[in-house]
Amino acid sequence: MATWPSPSPAGCWDCATLGRRLVADECFFWVQTGIETLPLRMQRHCDNALTVAKWLKANPKIGWVNYAGLEDNPCFALHKKYCPKGAGAVFHLRPEGAVMRQV
Repeated sequence: MATWPSPSPAGCWDCATLGRRLVADECFFWVQTGIETLPLRMQRHCDNALTVAKWLKANPKIGWVNYAGLEDNPCFALHKKYCPKGAGAVFHLRPEGAVMRQV
């Protein structure tokens, strides 16, 4: 059975007990790398969500899909106005034959 290391005599956990410490140069490198690739990752994120939403809409086992990036969505014009590069990755769907009920 694995056990946690005991805290330091002061009663708190220190970085040496819990794991490796990052020096400032390493932190800067990881943050800079993340920021540099963020636009590409977000564009791919939105493109993949649109692809999945279109696939779900075409699937006969899915009753409806609510995604702002789909042309027949009532919020499509707002999406194009405020988020022209993509609608994000949040969408709702309902399987065919499913009924809504209140909990």
